[in-house]
Amino acid sequence: EKSLAIKRIKGLGGAGFYKAYLGEGNAIYVNDELYSETDFITFVSNIPNYLIMEYLESAGLPAAIYPKTSNSIRVIYGKHEGKLYNIGNFIKFGNAGSGYVDNLTGGGITCPVDGRGVFSFGYKKEKGVMVQINEHPDTKVPLGGQLECWEEIIQMAMSVMERLPQLSYCGFDFVISGKGIKLLEINDMSGLITVQKHRPLLQNREDNFYLKRIEKKYGCKQSKRKGN
Repeated sequence: EKSLAIKRIKGLGGAGFYKAYLGEGNAIYVNDELYSETDFITFVSNIPNYLIMEYLESAGLPAAIYPKTSNSIRVIYGKHEGKLYNIGNFIKFGNAGSGYVDNLTGGGITCPVDGRGVFSFGYKKEKGVMVQINEHPDTKVPLGGQLECWEEIIQMAMSVMERLPQLSYCGFDFVISGKGIKLLEINDMSGLITVQKHRPLLQNREDNFYLKRIEKKYGCKQSKRKGN
């Protein structure tokens, strides 16, 4: 209620993201930097092609692990000939080095989440290499647990896919907030590095979203060999 998210209409990896909020005595801060009212108005006026919206504060298990960022949950769905495929899921956490951004490419942490809403470890980039970690580097809280309201999250994503038939591939970002589950945004080019790192995308070749799409587009049957 006293915080705003200011982000680019088009962007990747959390680049160009700002959190504006009111501090003690209604002082205005943007990414923890103090602004006068005049400077803030000038700042907002000079950033074209941006969205300004409510900043979603994290709650529940994600906030217990790291409370400073929204800790969004990415749920990726594909649709082929009316059938929905849950391609992968992961939760993102910020840290001291990422500021208010939780994206892996922005310095954040990403944790694969299974079909039950459970995660047990995460990845962080160090010198360009994804390194597995088991606890948050700042809070030292274990990266693991059962995400609240998981069935509600999945049902919400599936409902959007079913109601909008033109959508065939979407990465949904959800936030567990103090006001319940919030759908933050829908991405049409969701990154797959976390999913692929944890589980090869072509591991299941019998009924695979990507192979089905390739077969339809190019008319070629894929072999049923094991592997990725």
